[in-house]
Amino acid sequence: MNFNSIDDIEKRLNKLQNFPLKQIARNVGIAHFNAMRGNELRIAILAIANGELSPLPYNQRQIMQPTLMFNQDIVDAVLTFSEANLNK
Repeated sequence: MNFNSIDDIEKRLNKLQNFPLKQIARNVGIAHFNAMRGNELRIAILAIANGELSPLPYNQRQIMQPTLMFNQDIVDAVLTFSEANLNK
């Protein structure tokens, strides 16, 4: 799927259950994602996409390296928007 805006990402996130949201949160670099519930995860993921939060560095994301997963397109879109918004 092609994501042209933050709204496109938000629509896709609203369709997902809690487990895929946690996987996305882990891969985009949200701290303490395991303690969050669905809506909190959506808000945090969108905050990273909007550039309101900086993602955690890879070595602090509780993963050895970025992993491919079913929703990798969302992860890529969030990190792309985040990078663009943080560099403004």
